[in-house]
Amino acid sequence: MAESKTSPRQLKARERQARALEMRTSGATYAEIAKALDYAGPSSVHKALTTALDNIIAPEVEALRTLEGQRYDAALKSIWPKVVDGDLDALHGFVRLSDRRCKLFGLDMPAKVAPTTPDGTEAYQLEPMTTEEAIQTYLDAIERATANDGD
Repeated sequence: MAESKTSPRQLKARERQARALEMRTSGATYAEIAKALDYAGPSSVHKALTTALDNIIAPEVEALRTLEGQRYDAALKSIWPKVVDGDLDALHGFVRLSDRRCKLFGLDMPAKVAPTTPDGTEAYQLEPMTTEEAIQTYLDAIERATANDGD
């Protein structure tokens, strides 16, 4: 049987993950975090940080996706009578709305993409992100999404 998320052991683990995330964001290395927080080693710190980010970011993204889906539902409800009547503007709006909804919920078939350099002669290689850059990118995206929520 799975251990409760509110068990003392799980709560302690979450507190340690939060502290590890705080230290990493402040510039500490995995080895420094492992030593300070008594992790087995840098790979254990990496796993803890990944778990912490999944627990922090995934629910936020899902909440934003749900909110956006509700907005699409309201928009569709408002234009649907005109769509059924054949109003071309409403039909165009419906197609745009449906396209966005499919992208939001991942309903479209994936497109095969082979990125190249701007001149098209070489395969493009993305630069790897540091953990701090990834964290900041996610936090910025959430901040932008929630800031736009009030518009």
